[in-house]
Amino acid sequence: MEQELRSTFLLASVAYRHRSSFLRCKQSKRSLQDYVIEHHNLEAAMTGAPLSEDVKVTVFMDGVRTGPVRTELFRASAQDL
Repeated sequence: MEQELRSTFLLASVAYRHRSSFLRCKQSKRSLQDYVIEHHNLEAAMTGAPLSEDVKVTVFMDGVRTGPVRTELFRASAQDL
């Protein structure tokens, strides 16, 4: 009984932590390449309950620090519409 409860809540807790880390992911002072790698790894860790592509793109674009790269991302995104 204890083992069943532990495995059930542990899996939910791990899934929550992965999703939370993904949603909080920001570039900060890292290089764009390091940010993309972390974003990709966090996305891969959420296999149980994947987020929609719209949410993933929004989280990624909001996480890129202000500058030329972010400007170009938003410009390219607007052209795709």
